[in-house]
Formats: sequence, C-alpha cells, structure tokens
Amino acid sequence: IQTRAAERSGGFLEYKPMYVEKIPIRIPNASQKKSIEEKVKEVLRKKKGGHDTTELEREIDKLVCKLYGLSQEECEMLEQYLKKTESDSTTASSPIPQEQWTSPLTNVA
Repeated sequence: IQTRAAERSGGFLEYKPMYVEKIPIRIPNASQKKSIEEKVKEVLRKKKGGHDTTELEREIDKLVCKLYGLSQEECEMLEQYLKKTESDSTTASSPIPQEQWTSPLTNVA
C-alpha cells in the first residue's frame, strides 16, 4: 500500500479509491470464510482471557495464504516480512498506543 498511497505530513498515508482499488481482495467461499471466522473468534476469546494466540494466528495466516493461492515459499517470505515489521512496529513510535492496535480481522462478525 505504501507504494500506491500518497504520504502526508507525519508519515501518514492517504487512502483513496485510486490508491487501493488495485489491491487484490480475495472473497472466500463459505467454507473458507467459516474456518477463518472460527479461528478469529477463538483468538479474540483467548486474548480476552490473557492467553497466547500466536499459534492460532499462524493458522489464520496459513488459511489466508491458501485463500490467495500462495506457495509455501511465498507464505514463508510473507511470514518473515511480518515478523520484521512486527518487531519494527513495537519499537517505533506510533500515534496510536500499542494496546489499541487491532487486526483488520477483529471486525469479523
């Protein structure tokens, strides 16, 4: 997204349809959707109880990789990238406190 969006002062990115309309969004079939939703709900339940959800989140990542038709190698590259950005984001300053960070998947009903 960073390569497609306009950067504004403070490093914020401006998201307009012309920037994001080319991002491929896969629509899961009913079975894929159910699997992802169940995992996300389980993650949310466990997080409320203060439990580690790392393994469940990896399972969700694998389901999403499968949804997008990514190879094992591509999934591993994505996982490495996410680990790097995750470690970078925990040390970088953000206008949003880390405890308020949420995954886009938390909006799944």
